[in-house]
Amino acid sequence: MEEDKLGYLVGVLFLKGSVIAKDRNYAISLVSRRKGVVEKVAEILAEMGEVDMKVFGNPSSKNVSYGTRIYSRGVVIEVIKLMESLEISLCREEFAKGFLRGIIESKGSYSLKVEKRNGRVKVVPRVRISSVDRDKLSLVRELFRKRGINASLSRAGRLWQLEIKGKFSMEKLKEIGVDL
Repeated sequence: MEEDKLGYLVGVLFLKGSVIAKDRNYAISLVSRRKGVVEKVAEILAEMGEVDMKVFGNPSSKNVSYGTRIYSRGVVIEVIKLMESLEISLCREEFAKGFLRGIIESKGSYSLKVEKRNGRVKVVPRVRISSVDRDKLSLVRELFRKRGINASLSRAGRLWQLEIKGKFSMEKLKEIGVDL
C-alpha cells in the first residue's frame, strides 16, 4: 500500500475515527458528515480487506452522516501497529504528508477572516482544527512547523484549536496536497 494512503488513513483515524481490538472484537469505524473523507477511507480500507459503507441518518436532512466499518482482524492489527509506531512512520515524508491531509480533510475547517489594522481591511485565509486532545494537536502543530507552516494552538472553551493562517501557509498546505 502507498505510504501517503496509509498516512491519510491514520491521520483521519487520529482525531476522528475509532480503532478497537478487544476480546476477539476487531473494528475500525468512521462516521462523518464529510462524504468524500468517508469514501476515501472506505477505498483505502477496501484495498486492505473487506469494508462496509453505510449512510446513517436521513439523506434528505442537513444532518446526514456517512460511515464506514471494517471488522478484519488483520487490517485492524496492521492499523494499530501503524498508530503505535506513529513517531517512526511520521519520519517518512509521504506518510507524514498523507497524515496531515487526513487531519485537515477530516477535522479542518477553512474560512476567510477579515482583519482591520491601521484603517486597512485585510482578508486572511485560515484553517482551524479543533480537538479536546491538546497533546495530539501539539504533535500536528510540530509536523506543520517542520514543513514551514506556522500554526498556533489556543484554548477555545473546552476545546483546543490549531490555527493556520495567511496566504504563505495556504500555499505550503497546497504543496503537501491539501485541497483548499
